[in-house]
Amino acid sequence: MTTTLVGNEVARVDGLAKVSGKAIYGDDIKMANMLYGVCRFVDIPAGRIDSLDLSAARSVPGVVRIATWEDIPGEKSLGVIIPDYPPIIRDEIAYRGDVIAVVAAETYEAACLAAEKIAITYTPWQPIVSPEEAMKPGARLIHSELDSNIINHHHTVKGDIDSGFAASTHIFEREYEVGFQEHGYIEPESITAWIDNNEQVMTISGSIQNAHRIRGIVAKYLALPQSRVNVKRSILGGSFGGKDDIIDNIACRAALLAHLTSRPVKISYNREQSMRESYKRHPYKMKYKIGLDDEARIQAIKVDIIADGGSYSGQTMFVTWRSSVQAAGPYNIPNVRVDVTGVYTNNNYTSAYRGYGAPQVIFANESLMDEVAEAMGLSPVELRLRNILRQGDTSMAGQVFDNHTVSAQEVLEKAMAKAEFVARREHYRKLNAEGGPVRYGIGLALSHRGCSLGAEGLDASSALMQVNADGSINISTSVSENGQGLQTTMSLITAEAFGIGLDRVMFSEPDYLDDRRRRLYRRLPRHADGRSGHPERRQQNQETDGQRRQPAARGRRYRRSGVAGGEGLQSAPAANYPDLSGSCRFDPGDGRQPLLLRLARGAGYPLG
Repeated sequence: MTTTLVGNEVARVDGLAKVSGKAIYGDDIKMANMLYGVCRFVDIPAGRIDSLDLSAARSVPGVVRIATWEDIPGEKSLGVIIPDYPPIIRDEIAYRGDVIAVVAAETYEAACLAAEKIAITYTPWQPIVSPEEAMKPGARLIHSELDSNIINHHHTVKGDIDSGFAASTHIFEREYEVGFQEHGYIEPESITAWIDNNEQVMTISGSIQNAHRIRGIVAKYLALPQSRVNVKRSILGGSFGGKDDIIDNIACRAALLAHLTSRPVKISYNREQSMRESYKRHPYKMKYKIGLDDEARIQAIKVDIIADGGSYSGQTMFVTWRSSVQAAGPYNIPNVRVDVTGVYTNNNYTSAYRGYGAPQVIFANESLMDEVAEAMGLSPVELRLRNILRQGDTSMAGQVFDNHTVSAQEVLEKAMAKAEFVARREHYRKLNAEGGPVRYGIGLALSHRGCSLGAEGLDASSALMQVNADGSINISTSVSENGQGLQTTMSLITAEAFGIGLDRVMFSEPDYLDDRRRRLYRRLPRHADGRSGHPERRQQNQETDGQRRQPAARGRRYRRSGVAGGEGLQSAPAANYPDLSGSCRFDPGDGRQPLLLRLARGAGYPLG
């Protein structure tokens, strides 16, 4: 049987369950004898806790247990990279999302009332809310056990920046700034923890993106061997990177209460609680200096970036590394210097967000290109074409593009043609010259970025497939289905590779007692590079006995080296207030799910 599924419009394999209300999300989990957990957040953004009075809270009917820092049997401070985040703090307050105690009660209402009745006295400190203030000599340390408010510093150099500017006849300097960004996923965080009485295993379920890290962190928090911790993901109602490390902390609290009470405990956040504790996209302050010759070819670029890491380090070291090697964009520049510094403040901490350090620098670099083009009397397209990366060029990080097709110029030219960029730009110039309350314009922006963590972290992904006696297939992967359509994509690839109908593929979530099925964010289809559809795989997969497939178990491992990256472009015509209209052009290549692809993009910073 031959099928052509990938690239055609199909219904999502998980769509019916979601729209019919049958899908089980984190807050839908209910268990016998279950308790409800509620966090007691601090009331100030910076300071020291002098005293904590639990007596009134304990007297609330239905309260079973209140856990504080002293009840933690294992490691009290954890983190993705730096173990600087205590799920329950002791006495130092880093931001308003810190939790001082967690209540477990028979009802949610009782737990909320008890949390409100926990009395705290403070010595408040003046909060440090800007990285510049935090970096001043003698500034108060956000974390007293550290010797600096600097989280990290990445330094990228190519060529000789001084000689590059010396060879430049046109030099421009600009500053750009972007602020915090809330993920805004539909489903707030929810975790349920319980002890499996049959195996005496601490089990965690809920809105989980990174199941393997939760397994390891909960084990450390409770001083358990990892063999005694299992994770079972529920359906996820969106993430955009936001349900990664924040869920670690909620899972630790729920597991601690389950450990102390020997009963299931569920902690579900409302929107206010979610926005209070959850991390955001990093605010960046970016200084760009660029030098060009008389032919408008870039000779040098210098970039200095300060990233607000907020109260805890999260994934700041990884996110800012991305920026440090992509800040100059998809352009062939012989001399580059980029410095990116992550800084602690008393703001919400910042961590993973869709784009992972790329959107900030793309905004700045592409804005710079537009301003330089205007100043030099060139169209924004012409300036980009003179400097765009081509086959054999070297990136700002020293990567020679000689092992794959460099598509930046092709993407730019195709998008400009589809958007009718030149004609529209001239048309809008004439409209604007006529005057009136509405101003028209058309813009473009190139991007150059990769997926997954890349060279600075573990990049691995895997999938397990079982071919059944009747030729149907079961597939599972530890990459999380966050709502992005992963289950459908993986099912499509499998059906296409094996030459069967989509209805004969069953995707299921694994549990995580087996640590071999590691995952990395949301990008397995891109990371896997379509290997299951390779002709050799098809031949191996399609061996039959004339009636049905031979039941087989086959294990293979494929690993990419380095960072999988690509180029893209958006062009959007618009008119300012009171009449706003717009359209986008983006050539993403061959989309595995065209319908979902059309729905999933375009909002970016405005709605993200």
